[in-house]
Amino acid sequence: MPPHQISCYLTPSGYAFLLLHPPLSQDSVGGFFKDVGEVWVKLVMGGLWERESVVESKGFDDRVRAIARRYLS
Repeated sequence: MPPHQISCYLTPSGYAFLLLHPPLSQDSVGGFFKDVGEVWVKLVMGGLWERESVVESKGFDDRVRAIARRYLS
């Protein structure tokens, strides 16, 4: 198995997204985090998510998985 890398994206509000992935271009990883960050902002600004709680939204999960397929496969 090839070595994997860990990449991190820190939101302006202090939340961190970690990604364990095989070697990829910085453009792919950056695009993934940019799009996930946009989905995150929509979730947080929607008013139904409580700070410090677990995100259990199937819609959020589905969107992040679709973004991963686009950038990470």
